[in-house]
Amino acid sequence: MSRPRRPRCGNRGAPGLTVRARYAYKPGTVLRLMTGPAPRLLRQLGCLVAVLGSLYGCGDDRFVVIGTPEAPSTSGYVEVDDEDDGVSAIVVLKHLHPPASLSAEFTHYVVWMAGPAGTPRRVGTLEYDPDHRVGTLTTHSPSFQFTVTVTAESSAEPKAPDGLLVAKQEVVYDD
Repeated sequence: MSRPRRPRCGNRGAPGLTVRARYAYKPGTVLRLMTGPAPRLLRQLGCLVAVLGSLYGCGDDRFVVIGTPEAPSTSGYVEVDDEDDGVSAIVVLKHLHPPASLSAEFTHYVVWMAGPAGTPRRVGTLEYDPDHRVGTLTTHSPSFQFTVTVTAESSAEPKAPDGLLVAKQEVVYDD
């Protein structure tokens, strides 16, 4: 004789199919809801909608940024949009600790862009919100291929990136 299976709890795919144990008033109620072709089809449709939504929302114009080992909690994206004379780029980094927590000398997060030639130029300082630990910057690049680098610096206007590397992402925009 086989043991009855325990009901699964939590979200298993499609939104709206969350089944929690507190709704199982009678033994087997949750199991009947979770079995059969209809719930399985709904879960598969939910997964398909989630995949298509992520493809639509994160096309070729959004590039994921992951922090370096010096700032492992940092993540975000670079979103680019076509313009007449290049691309506009929005840099968003989340889960940023205050620059001073990396080292007492650091006061700003500075964003650099290096084109195909490879020489980085300072494009600005992240607008850092310490309450939400988010940094943002909107800038412009004449090139459709560039590397975005974010460093923690002791000055808002350094001549070259000599601080701590926080994040780096290569962007190749194909319209």
